[in-house]
Amino acid sequence: MSQESPSERRYARTQELIIDAARELLVTQGIEGLSMRALADSVDYSPAALYTYFDSKEAILLAIRERGFSMLEAFIRGQIDVSVPLPERLYAIALAYLDFAQRYPEIYGLMFNTTLTGPEDLSDVTEESGFGGVAALLHQGIARGALVVPKGYTAETLAFHFWFTLHGIAMLRLSILQNAPPQFDALCRRALKAFVASFTAE
Repeated sequence: MSQESPSERRYARTQELIIDAARELLVTQGIEGLSMRALADSVDYSPAALYTYFDSKEAILLAIRERGFSMLEAFIRGQIDVSVPLPERLYAIALAYLDFAQRYPEIYGLMFNTTLTGPEDLSDVTEESGFGGVAALLHQGIARGALVVPKGYTAETLAFHFWFTLHGIAMLRLSILQNAPPQFDALCRRALKAFVASFTAE
């Protein structure tokens, strides 16, 4: 197995430094405030030097998007108690997903920004979004008899429905309903509980 050379390790560390600085600018200034010049100033590089590590602003944004999905997955894992029954765990996953979107709205928005180049294969989208983990949980629950597949569904269809629901709520909360009263969040929690209950075995 080949090992990275010192220069390769320095290159990778600098890339990470640039990504971290870009993510901070995204959070504080929004996507409009993230320019190559502003980023160069924040890491004390010349704009031309940044192109040694990333060939465009879009390449940096795509790197942040990739980190965003990793952040989301780690955030959810950190809030889930694996000892609780599976339906409760799915509900907790839903709440953690929505909590992440509320805590990191700029990152979440970039993760689903339609102006960036997206994966061309559906399997890439589902793996990026953490869909694979939810699908695996659903398969596990069905195999154990804790969950039932609604008529006309497969486990994969149910997982997509789960993700569609969460993303729809998250985007509503971050856009037209960003100033919604607490009743909206309570309504979402009731709807999510009812949704999980709809495929929970009695």
